[in-house]
Amino acid sequence: MKRILVTLLFAALAYVLGWTNVFAVKSFEVVDENPDRKTVIEKTLDLASQVGKPIARIDRRELNGKLRNLTWASQVDLSRNFVTGKVTLAIEPEVVMARLNSSWTAAPGQIPFLAEDLSVIYVNQDEANFLEVSELLKKGSGLPEINMGSEDDQLKGSLRDLVAKLNEWTILGINAPNGGNISSTLILDSRRLEVYWGNVKELDLKLEVLNRLLELKENRSAKSFDLSNPLSPIAI
Repeated sequence: MKRILVTLLFAALAYVLGWTNVFAVKSFEVVDENPDRKTVIEKTLDLASQVGKPIARIDRRELNGKLRNLTWASQVDLSRNFVTGKVTLAIEPEVVMARLNSSWTAAPGQIPFLAEDLSVIYVNQDEANFLEVSELLKKGSGLPEINMGSEDDQLKGSLRDLVAKLNEWTILGINAPNGGNISSTLILDSRRLEVYWGNVKELDLKLEVLNRLLELKENRSAKSFDLSNPLSPIAI
């Protein structure tokens, strides 16, 4: 008898939560510091039409389904307040660390990016400003362009390691046909430098060698550095 009462109680509670307006949605809040992105989210999810629905029936999976066309949106976090009737949405945008060159373009009008999680994503031109820029990059600098030879995970991991180590430099571009043949164009104090790394092994040592080379008077006009062998670097 006790089990039956408990079952009936849960059934009644589920009915009240999911099929009546006792706990209805009274308001939505989209948490996002980007006002343009926030507006797009509100329109895409048609949040105004959700007001008045039972709050328990607001489904994260349904909202995620509506967000599939927003290629810059990574996922949606949803929280419900049954007391106030408020539903809060927080959208996590994709975080990118570079723009890929045009050879990676999947369709006209789409721009390819390398995300921080090493995925390759394609975003329409008018949505590119909705992406978040990786903190691996120097603050205030633009996204570098990468000429990446393949979508090999090891190569992409090498590129992320290089970007992370160069976070005090402004990176204009990286050329990486393969993991053993990587070069970059950098800006240091308005000075443009072409640096050939070879691979990213011994990267700390290569960076130390580069900094020491830049300190030498005879290299003040040097614009190109070959660090593929850090024990025998070349400055031109």
